[in-house]
Amino acid sequence: MKQKMKDLGDFPGIAENLPCCFYITQTKEPFGLLYANEEMLRLFDCRDFDELYRHVDGDAFHVIAMDDRARVKQEIVHELAERNDRFDHARGHLFTRTSRSRYADVSGRIVETQAHGKVCYCTLQEIDIPLPGVTVDRDIRDYVISHLDEAIENHWIQVYYQPIIRTLTGELCGMEALARWVDPQIGFLAPASFIPVLEQVRLIHQLDAYVLEEVCHMLHQRLNHDLPITPISFNLSRYDFDMVDVFHLVEKTRAAYQIPRDALHVEITESALAENDDPSTGLSTACGTRAMRSGSTISAAATLR
Repeated sequence: MKQKMKDLGDFPGIAENLPCCFYITQTKEPFGLLYANEEMLRLFDCRDFDELYRHVDGDAFHVIAMDDRARVKQEIVHELAERNDRFDHARGHLFTRTSRSRYADVSGRIVETQAHGKVCYCTLQEIDIPLPGVTVDRDIRDYVISHLDEAIENHWIQVYYQPIIRTLTGELCGMEALARWVDPQIGFLAPASFIPVLEQVRLIHQLDAYVLEEVCHMLHQRLNHDLPITPISFNLSRYDFDMVDVFHLVEKTRAAYQIPRDALHVEITESALAENDDPSTGLSTACGTRAMRSGSTISAAATLR
């Protein structure tokens, strides 16, 4: 019998055609696969949900290849217990229905639903497969600085979209744009490997401008195809304000892609505001004043990216 996908209406806050691989699973054995969007089907070379369901034997953990499955499952279960029903950036190999090898980064959050009880909303981002036996023996700092322009030009820096779910209702209220550097020479670079470096040498504004451009391009494409959009949050460093006119940059990019102002949410770290909130500079005051004038949304964030 052909396996049918659960109706998306059973799951609060999730829109069709999310710009990322998205799937929903049960939270108890056998971790049944309940839903998968078109991006998931495309990644796994499946024509419909039934093919994907059969490919993973109905078990959502089987999206991860056998060699990595036990480790990834252990990491996810541990992180769900430690982090109040969410996990981020579990990475492992996967194999498509046509036996192509892929490597992916998976994040998720437990959500309570009326129709199916507790389920897990998961996002999956394909990244480059690390080369076996290759160790990074070069100075990462120098590499990041010297290859930033090349990484931006060749899109080695990729933008992931992490769903933001309201805890009380389980509804999708937005997406967070996250920068990840997938380098053809040294593989996956975690944000901690390049963001602090770019801040130290005052190049972080180039990265943030690039992420803003990618976000606006994605939203513009969806609007052109009459697809729904949800507000996208993206991070700014305090050093951006020293290097460029942030408000002009955001407004210029937004206008170029004809994106509604309320579709972009700018987040600045609390530490950035605290360190700069001097009466003589008044960064937080300036942010609030100019945000009100432009109609932009600016908020403080607890983490950098």
